[in-house]
Amino acid sequence: MEHARTLVRQRSRLVRDQTRCKNRIWHLLMFSGLKVDADKPKQYLTRRFIESLRRLPCENESLRHALDLAIEEYMSVRKLLMDATKRVRKLSVQSSFLSVQKLLQSIPGIGGVNAMIIMTELQDIRRFKTLDKLCSYVGIVPDTGSSGNNEIVRGITHRSNHYLRPAIVESSWVIIRKDPAMLMLYKKYCSMMIPNKAIIKIARHLISRIRYVWMTQMEYEIGIVG
Repeated sequence: MEHARTLVRQRSRLVRDQTRCKNRIWHLLMFSGLKVDADKPKQYLTRRFIESLRRLPCENESLRHALDLAIEEYMSVRKLLMDATKRVRKLSVQSSFLSVQKLLQSIPGIGGVNAMIIMTELQDIRRFKTLDKLCSYVGIVPDTGSSGNNEIVRGITHRSNHYLRPAIVESSWVIIRKDPAMLMLYKKYCSMMIPNKAIIKIARHLISRIRYVWMTQMEYEIGIVG
């Protein structure tokens, strides 16, 4: 399990590296005043867009080399990420992972990769005696402080599992689109707070559901409020 977690974490690092490479390309384009005709891709740079960058006229040879290097760096990291994703998916269907993976992926919003992140980071759900302890480990708890007799809440805590919390929040945004019960809860919270805070409330509900299906070995049922 430790070795599996190392692989899954390495993939997460590559995701961040790919985002950095993409941002470097956009920074270079804007800083140098280079204009592209194609629409800006939202999530990743398409091959068609990359080819348009390779043909983009540059003022001089140095700028051309700088842009080409930035493109090659992005393509290299992207290739590594694709390879890592394939390896994680292949790992998820092995006998030691398969039963829990099926349970986790029965929850709307949790795909194969996020299910592997959740499983390898938590390892054994029974080691968390209560939901509060599990939420504390994930980092879905408020950051509190005290001044005299007053307790101050400063938003969500900065202490968290840096691989697990983003996966839970990402899945929370998806589950509100697929589960009517979770959407109803989300709208209820949005009537009292901003959406970014409301989704943290949904994340806590999602963690509760993850804990339930894992401990009971029962697949998720859509539309149940609780």
